Amino acid sequence: MTLPTSMTSGGYSLRQAGIRVDVYPGDPTFWTEIQASSSTAFQSSRTVKIKRAPSDSNLVTVDFHFPFSTRTYFTRARHFKTGYTTGPWSGVASDQPAYFVETIPHPANMATRISSLHNVQGSMLPVIGPATAFFSFNDGVTAGLGFISFDWASQTLRYPDGSTVTIPAGSSMPKPAAPTLTATGGGAQGARTVFVRVAYMKDGNLYPVSAENSIALLANQRVIITAPPAQAGMDGWTWLGFGTNAEYVQTTTPVAFGTNVTADTAAVVNAQWTASWLNMTMVNLAASTQYFFYPFYDQELTYMRFPGAANAAKSGTSAQLQNGDKNIAVSGFGSFAVTLPGNGATASGTAGVSKYL
Repeated sequence: MTLPTSMTSGGYSLRQAGIRVDVYPGDPTFWTEIQASSSTAFQSSRTVKIKRAPSDSNLVTVDFHFPFSTRTYFTRARHFKTGYTTGPWSGVASDQPAYFVETIPHPANMATRISSLHNVQGSMLPVIGPATAFFSFNDGVTAGLGFISFDWASQTLRYPDGSTVTIPAGSSMPKPAAPTLTATGGGAQGARTVFVRVAYMKDGNLYPVSAENSIALLANQRVIITAPPAQAGMDGWTWLGFGTNAEYVQTTTPVAFGTNVTADTAAVVNAQWTASWLNMTMVNLAASTQYFFYPFYDQELTYMRFPGAANAAKSGTSAQLQNGDKNIAVSGFGSFAVTLPGNGATASGTAGVSKYL
C-alpha cells in the first residue's frame, strides 16, 4: 500500500468527549486507582483504569475518553500504597459523555471562575440553526380550559468548529402504549365503560399521549390504571379519562413511575384531549392570554424541553434554564410568545427561530 506523502486535518480541530472524574483522596500521600466502565459489574473486558500518583492539591482529576453519546458509564476509585492494604472501592458514580473543555482549570478557580467543567465555550453555546420556524403548534380553549401543543421536525445545528448536533423530531419523543386497565371493587358508580389514555410528563408538560384503551365496569367497580414503564429523564406520568376520544387530563402533578392509579370518576378540571394534540402539550391555559415560551434542546437527556410550562409573563428563571449548561436555545434571543384564542376557538401557527440567524 502506498503511504500518503502529506496529510491535513482540513482545518478542523476535533472535539474530544468523555467523562471527567474528580477524586478527593482521604489521604493525599496514597496513590489512587480510578476505573470507568460501561457496566456496574466492572468486568475487565469493559473497564478502563488509570492510576495516579499522590497529589499535593488533594484532588485527582482524570479524563476518560469515550464517544459523545447518551450511553451511561460508571466510575469508582480506591487508594493503594506499597506496604499497605489496598483500600475498598468508593461508591459508584455515573454520567454520560460530554465534550471536554480545552484545559483543566486550577482547582482553586473551579468554584468561581468557570460555569462548568462540561462547557466547551461557556453556558450559551454559539450554535447556528435554520432560519425557518422551529415549531408548529395547535391551541384551543374548551369550557375555559385551554391548551397549546407543539411539534417540530428534526434539525441539524452547527457549532463554530464545523461539527454538528442533530435535534430529533418531535415524533421521536417517548410515547407510552395504550394503558393496561383492570376492574376492582370499592366504587360507587353504575355500570359503564371508561376510556383512558396516559402520557409521560416533564417540566409540567405532557409529551405524546398514548392511544386510547377502554374497559367495561360493572356497578360499584373502579378501574386500575397500570403505570407505564419508567422513562429515563421524565418526571413521571399522568392519565386522561373517561369519555371516548374526549378524555380530560386528571392531574398535572406527575404520578411516580411504578405507582398505579385507581379511579372511580374522572373530573372535568383540566384540559380536554383532542386529535389536534401534537408531541408536547401544555394544559390549563387561559383564553385570550399571551404566554411566553423558552424551549431548548437538552443534550444530556436528548429531549426538547419547555421550562416553566407556559409563562404568563417573561421569566428570568426559565431563560436561565434555557441557556444553561449543555442546553441549546431554539427560540431566538429570549422567548417567543403565543396568544391563545378566545373560549370555544382553536388556532395554529409556527414559532421559534435560530439564535444567530
